Order: sequence, then C-alpha cells, then structure tokens
Amino acid sequence: MKYKHNFNPTISDENLFSEILKEKEYIGYYNLVYQDTTAFKEYAQTVKQKNIVVIGIGGSTLGTYAIYKFLKHSKSLTKQLYFLETTDPIDIKSKIEAIDLSDTLFIIISKSGTTIETISIFKYINSLIKCDKTNTLVITEFDSKLNHYAKVNEMQIFEIPKDVGGRFSVFSAVGLVPLAIVGIDIDELLSGAKEVYDGFFSIGRRQAIASDNQGTDGLPSAESVKNQGTDGLPSAESVDNQGTDGLPSAESVDNQGTDGLPSAESVENTSLYKRLLKKARFFTEYKNSFNINVVFSYSSRLEGFNKWYIQLWGESLGKVDINNTRQGLTPIGIIGPIDQHSFLQLIVEGKRDKTVTVIKVDDFDSDLEIPHAKLEGLEDLDYINGVKFSSLINKQADATILSINNLNDIPCDVITIDGVSEKAIAGLMYEYELLTSICAKFMYINAYDQPGVESGKIILKEKLQKSN
Repeated sequence: MKYKHNFNPTISDENLFSEILKEKEYIGYYNLVYQDTTAFKEYAQTVKQKNIVVIGIGGSTLGTYAIYKFLKHSKSLTKQLYFLETTDPIDIKSKIEAIDLSDTLFIIISKSGTTIETISIFKYINSLIKCDKTNTLVITEFDSKLNHYAKVNEMQIFEIPKDVGGRFSVFSAVGLVPLAIVGIDIDELLSGAKEVYDGFFSIGRRQAIASDNQGTDGLPSAESVKNQGTDGLPSAESVDNQGTDGLPSAESVDNQGTDGLPSAESVENTSLYKRLLKKARFFTEYKNSFNINVVFSYSSRLEGFNKWYIQLWGESLGKVDINNTRQGLTPIGIIGPIDQHSFLQLIVEGKRDKTVTVIKVDDFDSDLEIPHAKLEGLEDLDYINGVKFSSLINKQADATILSINNLNDIPCDVITIDGVSEKAIAGLMYEYELLTSICAKFMYINAYDQPGVESGKIILKEKLQKSN
C-alpha cells in the first residue's frame, strides 16, 4: 500500500498576497489608513450639542459603538454618544426619553440612503423635533436619495466612498466623524490601523520579492542572476545596497538591531504577516471540522467589538463560492469571565467543532483592587485580598487558556492588546478586517457583497408597500 497526500490549498501565500494587492486597487477599506482627517476634525470643533445620536444599523453603527464602548470610561469626554439602530418600539421610546432632544445632534448614516430601519427612525425623530441644518448631519454615498435630501435642506454631508462596504467602514466618515465629535483622537485610531497595515503589506512585499528571486525548482531565478557579474561576483547594481566600505548601507540596516539581528519592529511585522496567513489558512482548510470561531474577550469593554466581529465575519464569509458550493464560518462572541460560567462548558466538553481566540487587555489602567476585608465564615478566601481586579481578570483568562490547551484537541490562540487606547482597539479591528479578507480569498468567495441580506430587504419592501 502506498500513500501520498497534499494538504496544501490551491493558492500559495505568495499568490494570495498578490490577489490582496490587486484587490486594494478597487476595495477601499484597505487604504482608509492614509486619509486626511482635517475636515472631520474641523467639523467636530463646531458641534455645540452635548448629545450625539447616531441613527443607523449594522455597519453604520457597530464599528463606532465598538470603539466608543471600549474607550469611553478611560476618556474625559464632554459629549454623550447614543445609538438608535433598532425598530423595537420599546427600545426607541426608552432611549429617546433619556435624551434632551433640544441639545442633540442627529447623525443619519446610510450607505444606500434608503435603509428602511434608519429612515423609519429618522421620520419618527422628525415628528418630535424639527431636524434641519442646525442639528442634523448626514453620512451617505454622494449619489443617494438621502444625499439629495440633505442638500435640499442644506445639511452638512460627509461621503461614504462607493468602494467601502458598510461593515468595513468604521475607519471612514461613518466612524471617524461621530468619534471625533465626542472627543476621541481619530488620528490615533488611524495610526493604530496603519501599524497593522504597514506590518502586513511591508513584509508581504518582501516575501513576494524573495519568492520572485527563486525559480520553480528553488534555484536562483534568471532575474536574480542579473545581480551577478560575469565573474560571479555582485554586479554594480547590487552594490547599491552597500556603503562605500562594502558594508550594508544605512537604509538596509534600518531593519536590523544594534547587534545586527532583525529589529524588534521587523520581527513583529513578520510575525503579524505570518500569523494572519497561518490563521486564515487553518480556519479555511479545517472549516469542515472547526466551523465555529469563538472570540472570548476578557474585558466587558470589548462587548461592542464582539458584536462588530459577528457581523463582519458572518456577513462576509457566509457565501456561495466559485464552484457553487456553500461556504461559511460561524462567529460567536463571548465575554470573560462571565461566560466562563456558561459557554466554556460547551467548549471544553462539547463537540469539537470550535476554534477559540482569547483576547486579553495587558493594561486596564486601573488600580481597583480587592480590599483587605475579613468576612466571617469566608476566611478561606482571604488569599484574594489585595489582588487588583485587572490582575484577577487576566489570571482568569490564563486559567481558561491553560484548561483549553491541556485538552490538546481544541485550536486556540491568544491576542493580547497593549491597553485601553485608540491605537489598541483600532489595530485589533483592522487586523480582523484583514483576516476576513484573507479568509475570503482562501475560500474563493466575495467578502464584500451580501445577496442573502438583500433578498430579505426586497421581501420587506414588497410587504410594506402592499400593506399601505
């Protein structure tokens, strides 16, 4: 009996990166890290209202809420940010009753400009208070009906680029404008996203160049041989990367530490590039075995991130591929330590169909600790006295990670973000956007459409038209 195998996917890392580079030419979210935020910040300075109400749904609100939820208790914000995103009448009424509408800026966000949920709530708000150019901002596509409405009423408008999908729009005006208004540093947000962008694409290009310098047989390619003279020594062109003394030039040393080894930044970028490709490859190669991807966030501040992740992952990756085969990875977002007492049981003893990503926060910027209090009958628990809550929650995360890893049959990885800052949350979110795009390439699907959602919208519209 003979046996051969090839478990590699049909697309290599190098080819996948090449496809991502091509995609960057027409998918706009990749390049939002380089946008000019001046107009957003200048407008934010003009807003006098204390309450900021975002009216939208899905991609128009979830990313903004994720960042605001993560940061709001660590910032001295002078304005309150609210979200009206559901047609649940009790939710609408209870939220509006808690807001002084006369001291409120309403931000209407809809990419298409005709989102039923958004326009329905906007109509209701208009029945309570006159929405005009003094208290209303519109964020939409430049040619939408909502854009036309805003122009007729002389309202401030910010554009959602055509090539940026809703669930990938958090680093566009959709997220940056409301966050800038309430006092969050949007340049720091983009800086965090850009670090991930640079880390992935700079290393990816180097890997591609290295691959190009090898022939299909692993020997140096014809192109790389051009860098040798007829005597086999480096050609004049290849010496450009050397100084006059024959040593590496200053530019080439940038990626080295003082000991001549790769710098910490270079190593970190390589790690980012490799881990994203490795993680995406694993998820897609083993999607039939581990179809459920659990994000276990050990901070209640990441509850908004979890919701955003569920939309991003589910709506992007639940598709029919080029071979007309149904694909999909199922996202679940849970919070530690709360869900240690519920969902962890399913992870540990349930069916082996789940991967687990634990997200930890290294520095909570909090000194809150368990007091040295004596409670009669509970003396056996005095060992927790003096422990900081930030330390406790991270130890709980570590205990969960170890308990999972000890089983040896549950795929698990750990992401530790530095702290509670704009750069930390933006870097995490941009990394997940990249991961989603990479997974889609491995699965041969379009990450940026949502035909399954659109069909429901059409049915709803028909039902409402018939009922009226």
